Amino acid sequence: MTFRRVSLILVLLAIVLSSVAVASAQDSTHVVQPGETLSAIARQYGLTVEQIAAANGITNPDRIYAGQVLVIPGGSSGGSTGGNTATSSYTVVAGDTLSQIARRFGTTVATLAQLNGLSNVDLLFIGQVLVVPSQGGQPAATTAPPSTETPPTSTPVETITYTVQQGDTLSRIALRFDTTYQAIALLNNLPNPDVIYPGQVLVIREGTVTPTPPPATTAPPSTTEPATTEATTIPSPTPTATPKPEETGEPVFSSPTPIVSLTQVPSDAPNLFLNPGLEGSARRVGADNVNVLTGWEPFYCDQPYTTDRCRALRLGDGNMVNLMMTRPTYLSTGESSRVHSGATAQQWACPWQACRGGIYQTVQTTPGALCEAGAYVQSWSSNEALNHTSDLVLRSDRENATWFIIIDLGGGTNLYAGNNEYVAGVQASRGFGYDDGIYDQYRLISYTFTATGNRATVYFENLRLWPYTHNVNYLDDAYLRCAQ
Repeated sequence: MTFRRVSLILVLLAIVLSSVAVASAQDSTHVVQPGETLSAIARQYGLTVEQIAAANGITNPDRIYAGQVLVIPGGSSGGSTGGNTATSSYTVVAGDTLSQIARRFGTTVATLAQLNGLSNVDLLFIGQVLVVPSQGGQPAATTAPPSTETPPTSTPVETITYTVQQGDTLSRIALRFDTTYQAIALLNNLPNPDVIYPGQVLVIREGTVTPTPPPATTAPPSTTEPATTEATTIPSPTPTATPKPEETGEPVFSSPTPIVSLTQVPSDAPNLFLNPGLEGSARRVGADNVNVLTGWEPFYCDQPYTTDRCRALRLGDGNMVNLMMTRPTYLSTGESSRVHSGATAQQWACPWQACRGGIYQTVQTTPGALCEAGAYVQSWSSNEALNHTSDLVLRSDRENATWFIIIDLGGGTNLYAGNNEYVAGVQASRGFGYDDGIYDQYRLISYTFTATGNRATVYFENLRLWPYTHNVNYLDDAYLRCAQ
């Protein structure tokens, strides 16, 4: 009796395990696209938010991020593609179009658009992760059976260029076109990313041209004298890159063109900043929770928070379409890992919000003097409540924080002109970001300029794109030195 009972239990256990294995095998995945919500994904696959959240261990259904891979229980593919369609992922590279990717994986543009929730099939970004039908882990074969028809001509993907305008910087151009200043510098062989000039034509994305294959049929011999192949080619105009459509919320920048001198400023020249080590006690400056160390002043996008003043720089790309920037919270910090030297450093943060701002100081200068401004800075970006290490897995994580040094040669103290633009006449450094090692450790940033008057204002600015739980900036040991 005992043996039969044990046998029955074992059989039932085997059946349960087999069912679990089958269910697991039927699970598929979905890569979260910019702007998607868990409820929209659940509707796409005919599931509930609770089912997807449970399958992925999600405790907050309102917090998912672009590029996140979700397990879809039951393997539903969300439409006419069929519930048994296996999928894999593909990362978009320069020159890709959705039609090219579809041909590569033996599918259609409509299928890829449906799998990835794409409303505009002409809009792809380098680094974007797409869900594609799996072909045994490989792209579809490119060979085809012989045909007597002439293959269609492939549409070339043309190189996209942009003409530098007065006031542009490479970092701002990169933000405008959803790329990086390093990628643009590499494409254009720029030895110094800080040096660009109005009228310069930059390659933003390098296209590829797919050659037209010859006809498959063999023509009979001809006795007619062949026509000359020499002809005058009329080149097609190279398209000029257009910033993201207005409906995405991407603002059009009008930022300063940097002026960079190759001359060095002596490292032992006097430091013109007051309290350059950012020591002592912070004082309240204006609003509540704005406490800045002696000698320094805060700046930020302030009320009224309207679309023409404080709109977030990335909308419809993972952020809410109505997201505004906010005023950071300023205070001093004495935490050892957040202080470069001395006892304190300046800290400002915008938790759960996007923001831009920092601190500045106006100093006396000598007209014609070559000056160098710099500081040690670091950023912390994380959605983990107790984790002091930044989230840097995704490209969007790495792009969250960017530092700039801005100079007002007239000594003005109003940096923002509205519509996410600087006031006219200021100079700006390139953006310092992930590749400069600014996350969770101090890195020195600097910018060289020539004074034109008796006063100059130096701004240290940090830009935040995403409303992370921890959007915190730290600055210490600043300097402004000028050659005599």
